[in-house]
Amino acid sequence: MNRKLNSIKNILRRRWMAVLIAVAVVLFIFLMLFTSFEKITIQALSQLNGEFVKQVDTISATSLDMIWNSAMQIYYSSSVRILRTSKEMTNAQRTLGLRDLGNFVSSCTFLTNAMIYNPTMDYIFTSDSDHPSAPVDKFYDSTAASLLTNADTRSFSVSEKKVGRNGEYYSFVFYEANEPSSGVLLLNVRAKWYESQLLGISSGDSCAILDASGKALAVGSHEVGQAAEEIWPTIIETCEEDTPGFILDQRTAQGWMYCKLKNSGWLYLRSFNANTIVPSLTKMQNIVFIILTAVCGVLILGAAYTFINLYTPFNAVRQALINAGETAGEVSQQVDDLLERQREQRLLRQFKLILEGKAQTAVPYPISLILTDCAQVQEIRDKIGQSMEQLAVNSDFGSAILLFGASEEETKQLCEEMVQAFSCHCFYGAPRTNAQELVQCRENLNELWQMRFLYVGRDVLPESTLNNHNVPGFQSKDCAALLAALRNGQLEEARLCWQNIFSIIQRCRFADLRFSVRYLIKSLNNLYKEFSTEPLNLSPDIIDTIENVNQVTAAMDAAFVRIVDAEEKERMKRLDQMAQQIIEYIEMQYADNLLSVQEIADKMGMNAVYLGRLFKKSTGISISEAINRQRVENAKRLLRETKDSIEEIARQVGFDNVKYFFVVFKNIVNSTPKKYRDDIKEQLV
Repeated sequence: MNRKLNSIKNILRRRWMAVLIAVAVVLFIFLMLFTSFEKITIQALSQLNGEFVKQVDTISATSLDMIWNSAMQIYYSSSVRILRTSKEMTNAQRTLGLRDLGNFVSSCTFLTNAMIYNPTMDYIFTSDSDHPSAPVDKFYDSTAASLLTNADTRSFSVSEKKVGRNGEYYSFVFYEANEPSSGVLLLNVRAKWYESQLLGISSGDSCAILDASGKALAVGSHEVGQAAEEIWPTIIETCEEDTPGFILDQRTAQGWMYCKLKNSGWLYLRSFNANTIVPSLTKMQNIVFIILTAVCGVLILGAAYTFINLYTPFNAVRQALINAGETAGEVSQQVDDLLERQREQRLLRQFKLILEGKAQTAVPYPISLILTDCAQVQEIRDKIGQSMEQLAVNSDFGSAILLFGASEEETKQLCEEMVQAFSCHCFYGAPRTNAQELVQCRENLNELWQMRFLYVGRDVLPESTLNNHNVPGFQSKDCAALLAALRNGQLEEARLCWQNIFSIIQRCRFADLRFSVRYLIKSLNNLYKEFSTEPLNLSPDIIDTIENVNQVTAAMDAAFVRIVDAEEKERMKRLDQMAQQIIEYIEMQYADNLLSVQEIADKMGMNAVYLGRLFKKSTGISISEAINRQRVENAKRLLRETKDSIEEIARQVGFDNVKYFFVVFKNIVNSTPKKYRDDIKEQLV
């Protein structure tokens, strides 16, 4: 008998070895071919996508530059400056300013109108001839008034689409962030022009532009617009970062290339078909896959034949021989274990049939469902079995219990007893009278389990708790104020915005809550990249791992602090670079008696007062003081190294007024030029 078993065993080993070798060879060839095909396809798509991104960035930047240049030209014109900054103005000044504002608009093909907000007068001037200029509270366009008076919450490059008398348009706000009294300019740009500029990179009908909420703004064709809106949630959910990329369906070879416009946050998409990019490769790939699939099918059939005809009989004989040689006690234990496993499987099948409404026998409704994170199924059965009929099995995160004929109050009392006995959490539903309601109850309790971190300290939760989670989910625009506050370094304002956002999303369903937190975290990670090369290390999946809602707020607050600190460092770095440019210019031009703060400001294309404030914040001194110090340092050098008269030295270093030179020299050196020269001579002697 043993010799026969050994012979069968050797045959079985050889056949299985041959099958395994054949499978390994086929899988190896399959893997190599699949990797090669995939690599070539991805390389072709990556190259095409790179060219697509360059085109999108170029046309987007060009469109914004045109609008920006027009805004600069209007904003810093002398007549418009009077409109936006003067506390009082004559009728002539007002008429001249409005006339120039209207001339700017009429001479620009893409503008519908322009508006100026004077914060000192709390007044809005408009180029629209059909509506008069008026105080803010009486202005005809309340939306525009809100944008103008709340400009510090917006970025120039973020636009909103509206409909007016002249058709659809986008509003762009321009202002000096650190000059609250300098006024605000609002430009209304024709929507058709702006969208055609952005969509102009496409020569066909395969492109679409979606806003931050997934709504189509400009499309090549109606069909492409509908398809783009349908694919938008997939891109937002699967894309870990707001970086360009593409999505490819391997089965249909259809895909989308996408790129986020930096100036507006809109999504630019283009559809493509991989078969048109590498048609020969796709055809060859399909042929090879069909052949390999057929070979794998033959190998699977061979393996199944070997298993049925050799392994099953051999294993039965081997198991019988092993059992025959064991002691009675061991056999008895094996039988008990086998029966227990069969019982568990039977209970699990029965449980699933009840939840699916496919029970083979009559089920005694009503039925109440309990989910708990306690995995001690047998102990739970023993405890419940003393008082009511039940069915308890293991679940994904603990145990699931069906109570037959129990009221909701009895179910709640049982949950409280289980919490006290097993130190666990229990989630229970109201009694159900049919299978469809029971399935819905299970889905609700699973949802409640995912949101348990919102209910720290509550070990027993009824299904009715979900009634508090039916508010609409937040939209991407809801976090605009939060990002604006962080970008402006306003930490407390950002914290207040987060409190407002979280007060909304924590009352949503779990899917909406998870999506909202993931979207916010991705936005924070992208914002941090603007100021630092280091990663923010804020995981988008934090909501899946926490046990306490305070952990989310703590993580968000820590991220806010890091972003604000990074923004402050980046801003000071830019100020220092600008100050260094000014200092270098002064070092080259100090001898020019016409050198002034206004000349430097004109050279840099900035307002003189604003430039002076930035320079002083970086260096601690004014630009005029920096000019005087540079001139005095060179005057001291000439006093030491030359015999020129003090008057000549004054002119050489840029002073056309000798008396003023004496005053400046005395203030900085604490000595007159003559005394300074005499002291130097005495030291040399």
